[in-house]
Amino acid sequence: KFVRLVGSQQLVCAPPAAKATMGAPRGLAWILFANLAIAIDYSMIMPTGWQYVDSLGGSKFFYGATIAAFPIGRIVFMMPIGAWSDKRGFFAPFRTANAIGLLGGLVYGLASALGSKWFAM
Repeated sequence: KFVRLVGSQQLVCAPPAAKATMGAPRGLAWILFANLAIAIDYSMIMPTGWQYVDSLGGSKFFYGATIAAFPIGRIVFMMPIGAWSDKRGFFAPFRTANAIGLLGGLVYGLASALGSKWFAM
């Protein structure tokens, strides 16, 4: 209990309510950092993607589909992962998304060794 003086009277006040946070880092800085990381990831593939897909026997259409798969995947999974984050907190969806991203990058990089242009997508 807090005692607060108002004029000559003492008022007993309840303590301020604690903020309802889930321990998750939130705010504009995290959003900007995540978008910067996504943009860097996407732009690393763009300059060399055509040569890579062409060396695997892919067409220009297949290259376009490969490049389009990245933002389409973001659009499809953004809402479900956001809802999961709202229910469970930040870290489980964050770690899962990072693991999937690392696995996707590994498969993309090994597509030539695996011998299929479909692994590049």
